[in-house]
Amino acid sequence: MPSGVNPEAGAAAPDVRAQLDLAAATPLVGTAAALTAEKRHEDLLEAAVRVRAAIPGVHFVWVGEGPRRKLLERRREALGLAGQVHLLGFRHDARAIMAQCTVVAQASALEGLGTAVMEALASGVPVVATAVGARAYRTAPPRSIAFYTYWAGVPARDG
Repeated sequence: MPSGVNPEAGAAAPDVRAQLDLAAATPLVGTAAALTAEKRHEDLLEAAVRVRAAIPGVHFVWVGEGPRRKLLERRREALGLAGQVHLLGFRHDARAIMAQCTVVAQASALEGLGTAVMEALASGVPVVATAVGARAYRTAPPRSIAFYTYWAGVPARDG
């Protein structure tokens, strides 16, 4: 295996819900990705509008930094999501933050290995992600049915 994830590894993180002054039962959708075009955060914002309509108390936490931050902040404001989508910036404890989420979402159009998805799955967090890069195929069945339980690969859209 060219790369892997140690399910026991990862720094501890403070309670992200407490840091954001959210109730302990607040559903959290997490994303750990650089704020770059290929990570398709705009798609996540569009999805957040729909998710919020179905689950009014949901919040979204994004860990990552990049050149599209200001553009994404403006789009978040325009969609009325400023109070629900929290851009936490670069964090050394990103994996531990994602482990606190109800689900992890990744909308990448281009991906290599997709370590954030592997780390979320190793932490037992369900994942909804585009089926790109190494996560678009599997050469052997997983060792655990949990992979199928927690993985929902969706096609990346063109453009």
